[in-house]
Amino acid sequence: MPGAEFIRVTARVRPSASSRAQERITNVLDDKNLCFDPRNPRNFTFDAVFNETVTQEEVFERVAGHIIDGCVNGFNGTIFAYGQTGSGKTHTMLGPSQIENFLLSPEHRGLIPRACDALFTKLCTKAAESDNFKYEVVCRFVELYNEEFYDLLSSSQQKLSIRSDSNVVQLLGVTEHSVQSGVDLMRILEVGWDARRTAETAMNRESSRSHAIFIIDVKTEKLVNTIVIKKCATLNLVDLAGSERQSHAKTVGERFKEAININLSLSVLGRVIRTLSTVHRRDEFVPYRDSKLTHILRDSLGGNSRTAVIVNLHPDIEAEELVLNARLQLN
Repeated sequence: MPGAEFIRVTARVRPSASSRAQERITNVLDDKNLCFDPRNPRNFTFDAVFNETVTQEEVFERVAGHIIDGCVNGFNGTIFAYGQTGSGKTHTMLGPSQIENFLLSPEHRGLIPRACDALFTKLCTKAAESDNFKYEVVCRFVELYNEEFYDLLSSSQQKLSIRSDSNVVQLLGVTEHSVQSGVDLMRILEVGWDARRTAETAMNRESSRSHAIFIIDVKTEKLVNTIVIKKCATLNLVDLAGSERQSHAKTVGERFKEAININLSLSVLGRVIRTLSTVHRRDEFVPYRDSKLTHILRDSLGGNSRTAVIVNLHPDIEAEELVLNARLQLN
């Protein structure tokens, strides 16, 4: 995105269900460009475009590597997976849907498990290089459904309220776990993800209709001469709700309400990202409070934070309007 050093938007196209290329609506042109509808082509340019042969490791290195480095050094970071239901968001963020244990399938792991592992690898390396380096890692896992936050690590999955001031935005009463390794993080991730699946049946919260946010806080301190240098960073890993339009999804009743709230939060997210990518004055208004999603992520989107958006696309499904509506296009 022009002028946005700390905001990178990439696209990933999942494998097609059709063997005939002419039936595909979305086609990858090269490593930065893709085209919608070859019959009436419109091209879009991204910071990177991944085709269907890309590996999970390649996606992680190009999308998340610099963000993990930043978190270890005190920079907040956020990674979003955006797209329609069935476009591959969860595959990108977690891995294949049949994986029940991230520890047993390292080659298929998605971005979140890889981030857990990479974060502790870098922290342990720093600690090994200096006896004066210490760190603490704490995680939370929440779900935003119909503009209400739920605690995925609480047995009651209670609703959570937001408290904010000029310095910090907090979820009151959210469950926090102190972790000592990437394995610890992945196990907590699995617990929260299982709770999200359970809520589909027990509470009628279909996971594709909610945003899942895995939040990792990193605190480090290092003694340099006689001065203790302390740094804090937050890493947000976000699997966004499916971005279907009401007219296509034929939603009514509760599903219509879900769609309205999803479209609201995605639209606001698009406006926030676009504003941040073009803002030149510190007093420029950024509409964080227009949605609870952007409100809770406020401190990890602006300033010197690093943000990545992965637009996941199904080559056989029309998605041009969705990309335009979210204002994530780069042309």
